[in-house]
Amino acid sequence: PFIRLKPVALSFAARVSKRCLDNLLGVALIVVQLPILALVALYARITTGRAVCSVPRVGLEGKTFSMLRFDVDSRADATWFARLCHRWSLTELPQLFNVLRGDMSLVGPRPEPPDRVKHYSDWQRLRLRVLPGITGLAQVHGMRTSSSSEAKTKFDLQYIQSWSPLMDISLAIQTLSTILSRGSRLEHKPSAPAQLSQANPQC
Repeated sequence: PFIRLKPVALSFAARVSKRCLDNLLGVALIVVQLPILALVALYARITTGRAVCSVPRVGLEGKTFSMLRFDVDSRADATWFARLCHRWSLTELPQLFNVLRGDMSLVGPRPEPPDRVKHYSDWQRLRLRVLPGITGLAQVHGMRTSSSSEAKTKFDLQYIQSWSPLMDISLAIQTLSTILSRGSRLEHKPSAPAQLSQANPQC
């Protein structure tokens, strides 16, 4: 029997709809979180000498871009506020400006560094056919920065093939729920800051 496979790409209409949704929600999120952005930026500036730093990541069609994040100390002996910033993923908030710049989407495959992408198989490179996201289906399913690209690709391609505006909104809400749940839990393990350091590497 013949099996018809859906192409791993978004249609023109889907790309336009997704971009409009990104711009609308991106601006709204920046406005709502402006006090938090200002507070974390001030803290980073005072403690590390710079508010925002950038790290190279590979995005749409394999093009490298500078992904922004707050330069908050992630060492094991960091202050309680620094640990809070990492635990609640506040260090990733500057990526909302990557979204407005067109480098990223709110939801999509999480971008990876060039040295990891150069080892991609042809199948894994299919995840580069859409803009990378601040969060994605793989992250909602527990995939972290240290997870294998192979495992994340399965979720990312599933996301691309079944994309809809409602899916983006649903994944954004699930991500927010996960962050709030993680942030509200007390730190019980001494290794927690070290684990956060791995999830949020220094710039």
